[in-house]
Amino acid sequence: MLRYPLLLLTISLALAGLGCGSERALEGSECDLRSCDYNRIECDYYPQMGSTPRAIVVHYLIVEDAGRQWTARLSMEFPGTDKIEGQVIVPPDLFDRVIIAEGAGGWPTMVDGKCEIKEGGDEVAKPLKGKCGFKFDNGRFLTARFDCTLEDALPP
Repeated sequence: MLRYPLLLLTISLALAGLGCGSERALEGSECDLRSCDYNRIECDYYPQMGSTPRAIVVHYLIVEDAGRQWTARLSMEFPGTDKIEGQVIVPPDLFDRVIIAEGAGGWPTMVDGKCEIKEGGDEVAKPLKGKCGFKFDNGRFLTARFDCTLEDALPP
């Protein structure tokens, strides 16, 4: 008789753990060499201005009382496209349109990878979801996921 309540409790805890998600937004073998810690992800939208294409910048931040520290800043440009949602950026465009910056000592040079915007990207105050996977010249990898609200980067 006690077996069924324990079984239900075990199943409930397992499902609750799945709902919390153990997937980190920054992970990979490059994180063995540097801290990939963050406690906030922010996403900024930059509209096209003259010859500068539309862009999205994803900030992986550690925010504390003393201020903000960037773990990584992922910048993606979207030239000549009407719709950002669904865009996939691969080499050779990847090297011209995507930059990963910040972090202690900077990030290694990207030699391969792929970025994908799975949801959003075309309207501020709407969800933005996607991920990028990078291979660096040191042979290590990084996956950068984002799931945030797209904010207008320019003041009104």
